[in-house]
Amino acid sequence: MKVLFIGDMKRVRLYQPDLPIASEAEISVVPIEASPEEVIRAGRGAQVAVCDAIAKFGAQEMDGIPTLRLIMSEGVAYNGIDLAAARERGIAVCNQKGANASAVAEHTVMLMLALQRHLLTGCRQVKSGHQIEVKKKIMLEGMHELSELSVGLIGF
Repeated sequence: MKVLFIGDMKRVRLYQPDLPIASEAEISVVPIEASPEEVIRAGRGAQVAVCDAIAKFGAQEMDGIPTLRLIMSEGVAYNGIDLAAARERGIAVCNQKGANASAVAEHTVMLMLALQRHLLTGCRQVKSGHQIEVKKKIMLEGMHELSELSVGLIGF
């Protein structure tokens, strides 16, 4: 089986599973910024295309690789893949739903802490030489410890 990766070769090697099917696969890699012609050239004969979540993969690439049976987004996003074109050609498309759920949760907590601690304001004031003024203002207005607050998420 031939697999075309649109992304970074180092990441392909780092996350390649230690399975017989993976070691037996013929792997071709092109960078995200590769032209459709480069993708087609590298992907000739591929049955599977694995795309970086921000990579573009359209009808031109699909027509140029008629052996393609599956296009997989490496992440949650798949908006760079032309779903209508894939459907018309009978090519399955899938993503990695939930693959980055932990990172999203960590990022959410980080942003809540950044807001609580006035991170952007403080950073700007330090760079402009006015950190003392903003420190006094924040201390006078009162800054609560996170343990004193109720924190929650609204939405999805």
